[in-house]
Amino acid sequence: MIKINATMTEQQYDTILRVLYNYRGDDLERAKAAFRGLSIQDMNKQYRESGKTCLEIVQGYENHVAKIESIIQIFNNSKTEVKGE
Repeated sequence: MIKINATMTEQQYDTILRVLYNYRGDDLERAKAAFRGLSIQDMNKQYRESGKTCLEIVQGYENHVAKIESIIQIFNNSKTEVKGE
């Protein structure tokens, strides 16, 4: 467990949030759109030359999004306004 106590400007805070949201990306949404309408059998087939099934691809992106969104939540919950600075 790591605890970080840092003072930063609002601009620095916003920049870090933007970086986190950019790292989250939109791959999950794009994969779901690409695979929309596929049957369970098709979702369990390898997608092109990826070496992964469509389902594995979606699950990988879901795991990535969950990890990044939990970091964003922790980051947002740690924000404390400092008056007069």
